[in-house]
Amino acid sequence: MEPGACQACPGSCPFRRELEAPAFSRLVRDVVPRRFDAHSPILFEGEPAHSTRCVRSGHVKEMRSGRRGEDVILRILGPGAALGLGEVLSGDLYATTVETLGPVEACTIPAQTVREAVEESPRFGLALLKMLAVELREAQDERLRRTEDSVWRRTARALLRLSSASSEVVLPIRRIELAQWIGTTPETLSRTLHAMEGKGWVDVDRVHIVVRDRSRLRRAAGERVA
Repeated sequence: MEPGACQACPGSCPFRRELEAPAFSRLVRDVVPRRFDAHSPILFEGEPAHSTRCVRSGHVKEMRSGRRGEDVILRILGPGAALGLGEVLSGDLYATTVETLGPVEACTIPAQTVREAVEESPRFGLALLKMLAVELREAQDERLRRTEDSVWRRTARALLRLSSASSEVVLPIRRIELAQWIGTTPETLSRTLHAMEGKGWVDVDRVHIVVRDRSRLRRAAGERVA
């Protein structure tokens, strides 16, 4: 894989932004790009953290085993996400399982390569700490929104995140996954989606959700619209 490919990556991963040229070139030599089919596992909870994987395109769901052994969706992540980064830096086992929603392109970076880059570049290490701090704050904000925001607002926000900047896109997520992510029942989610469809914001069938009107969804999510 050439360094230019990392530089052109559409994500916001600091691997391509914060490393000085020599260290970046060495890191890129160890990067292994790979394509994953829909509903394919990428990382497994409880396994040794042998690498981090940076998402170049597509979306994944991050899950953790619940008290009764069921998978609980914690986050939906897209381009720029560095999967398993905290465990790679700490040397712990992977804390979560990560599975693709639709087709995904991701780059694998060995744990040892990441650690050597941190030792060589304090600036890079600081960038990774900032990245992990932002993830922690976002997780805390998400937990707060689950208790304070309405299902309507949580649904609109989730649809916006999954549809990125496209004006019309088929979302790569099943209803039961979306309901679990936003913290509601599939029945309540279904009623919400059909209400949004009645307003012309989305199209819904048994398999797909298609976003039609992002500006209206942004207002419903509480975002400012120019």
